[in-house]
Amino acid sequence: VTAANANVTGGTLNVPGRVVVTQTLQLGGGSVLLPGTMTAADATITGGSLNVPGRFDIAQALQMGGGSLSVPGTMTAASASITGGTLNVGGSFGVAQTVQLGGGSVIVNGQLTAPEVNIFGAGLLGGSGLIAANVLNGGIVSPGNSPGTMTINGNYTQTSSGTLAMEVGVGAYDRLVVNGAASLAGALAVSTVGGGTLAFGDTYQFL
Repeated sequence: VTAANANVTGGTLNVPGRVVVTQTLQLGGGSVLLPGTMTAADATITGGSLNVPGRFDIAQALQMGGGSLSVPGTMTAASASITGGTLNVGGSFGVAQTVQLGGGSVIVNGQLTAPEVNIFGAGLLGGSGLIAANVLNGGIVSPGNSPGTMTINGNYTQTSSGTLAMEVGVGAYDRLVVNGAASLAGALAVSTVGGGTLAFGDTYQFL
């Protein structure tokens, strides 16, 4: 199937074969399941849900301001700007340019590859996956899945407006593994989960 533009605002669309969108895929509502392959020049998501167990290649920009995008398969884009909604990366998401995360959540339990991930405003980066990028945190980084370990293959720089949010459970706690240089400012926010407790004198190697 080939189309110049695709605008989905409701209903359910299951795409088991190959779809080529020569211009823009717009998702404002409804549900799209992509077990096959799709290519598009651009993709704009403001609502609804897109599930990509297959492969989705975006030649230019992914812009996400709402809704839900799940990537248990493979996805690529030249650039990515997330200002709202939730992007779940269980498979592989490769971005050629800096990922701009200014709102919403990016949860990585697979692998996110980019030159840099720039987090600012209300943007949140979480999960227990691999971030193959330098990370600049002026928003929130929350490793793990209550709890768990996030790995960064690159440098981690936390600015004065950034927060590293860590959880302590029973016999386990969040960790951020940085296979590069770490530069820390801003805040460390520690909370308990699943019956975990904090006591004076406890020591945790979060980083």
